[in-house]
Amino acid sequence: MGKFKNSQYVTFIVVVLLISLIVNVFLSIDNGNYRERIGKKSSDELETIIHGNETINQILANSIQSKCILKTDLVKLSSQYDQVYLGVWKLMDDYSYYKQSKRFTFKNDSNINYDITNDTINKIKLYVNKFVESNANSNGDKVELKSNDLLNFKKMNDFSKELDAYFQSTIKKNSNDGTYDGMKDKIEVKNLWIDMLNKIFNISNNYSSFEFKA
Repeated sequence: MGKFKNSQYVTFIVVVLLISLIVNVFLSIDNGNYRERIGKKSSDELETIIHGNETINQILANSIQSKCILKTDLVKLSSQYDQVYLGVWKLMDDYSYYKQSKRFTFKNDSNINYDITNDTINKIKLYVNKFVESNANSNGDKVELKSNDLLNFKKMNDFSKELDAYFQSTIKKNSNDGTYDGMKDKIEVKNLWIDMLNKIFNISNNYSSFEFKA
């Protein structure tokens, strides 16, 4: 009778251990898939920011050189800043949500250094929107960049170029083929998007003291 009970006990322990092993394997696979889905979403949002900034950079460079901006380019500029701003805040929302998630934990060094009072992208977005509104009914297909607006555009261009330099450097360092697509696996699996979001905010902070007044 004692041997039978011992056999039942051993069988019970083995079953419990097997169930525990199966559950742990399932959770590990599930969390890996979950983390990859996070990275995929964040990768798409980062791509929007990078391409949007490239367009912004081109428009600003051309406008500064000619000291005027086509109205069509002005509307496009406003739209691209809206997209970049939205992309950054989608990433920040993702970060805040997943940081609080109990499904997995981030590393201790994966903290975002952000101060809402230093939101350069939002300052620029508001300035450009006002600039569009104030020139919507002006004559001609171009808008002259007068002294204050030209200064704003030059500072916007500096910010855009610094972002672009960082993006291109990161792509070159992490990409398999020199393109953004070539580093998506690192963004999606290794949480590179968190480092990139943090750097966007750090660069933004460098321009936080500039007012971008219309």
